[in-house]
Amino acid sequence: MELLDIVDDNNNLTGNQEDKDIIHEKGLWHREIAVFIQNEKVSI
Repeated sequence: MELLDIVDDNNNLTGNQEDKDIIHEKGLWHREIAVFIQNEKVSI
């Protein structure tokens, strides 16, 4: 389970958290970051 903070339309925290999968199922706004590292040896 990965809990994420739920935000409103203005990116203000609502004080609620939910599991990442449920947030995506319901289409709720949340903060998340992804980092991709790529070089000549490894591509992730």
